[in-house]
Amino acid sequence: MLLTLTLATGPIAMQPTSDRVSTYLQDLSVQYTTAHGLPDAPVQTLAIAGEALYAGTAQGVYRASLQKPDRWQKVADRWHMWTQRRPRLRVRQPREDAFTDDDESEEDEAFEKLQREVDRILDKIAREGTESLTRQERRTMQRASQLFRERLSG
Repeated sequence: MLLTLTLATGPIAMQPTSDRVSTYLQDLSVQYTTAHGLPDAPVQTLAIAGEALYAGTAQGVYRASLQKPDRWQKVADRWHMWTQRRPRLRVRQPREDAFTDDDESEEDEAFEKLQREVDRILDKIAREGTESLTRQERRTMQRASQLFRERLSG
């Protein structure tokens, strides 16, 4: 099905991209003319003008890329950087309302004591191996590991 574009110089016949587009334009034209009592040509002219605008823009970009390829490569690189996925990083800060100053000082002392105990156990592991640990030392290491993870996650 052909669409006709009438210019001052005379009618020009254009083939639409698909029959579905043509059907859509005809339906749109009928609705528009029925509502406004206008002839068929303006709606088809607008649709073809829209396609021509996109085609002209694409042609302009293509010609500009031939003249200055390095400039358009930068644009393409920026577009790629903008559209690629980035890892989601979150900075978590400890809640200040969770503890009072007295609780924090007691907790810090207990934490430092635990750190000293963990350091002692790690030195023992380095000297004698993990088989030399007692049950109490293993429990201390597990408790310290859990506490360190909780502190890191906030």
